[in-house]
Amino acid sequence: VDWSASMYDIATIVGASDSQPGVLDTFFGVQYFMYGAHVETNLLVEKASPKTILGQRNGAVLISCGRGAVWISHLKKRNIRGNKYSKLPSAMVLPKEFVKAL
Repeated sequence: VDWSASMYDIATIVGASDSQPGVLDTFFGVQYFMYGAHVETNLLVEKASPKTILGQRNGAVLISCGRGAVWISHLKKRNIRGNKYSKLPSAMVLPKEFVKAL
């Protein structure tokens, strides 16, 4: 995902693959499929670098874009070497040390 794009472009890209397989991207060195993107229109995001996790709410995480930010409601870790993972709320899937700090 090109996180320098606008929040509307990213929400469209994630929405186009929302059911299967999701949109693959890497966070903190781990690959995840993203689902449930919603644009954040009530927050002015100017100083954050694209792909910065800005906050969490009800299990979703807010990620900055080139222009604005999007909420990603669910993530699924990419299946690797026989390990299978489930689609869960984003804040439950990301490493706890990154989510707890928000």
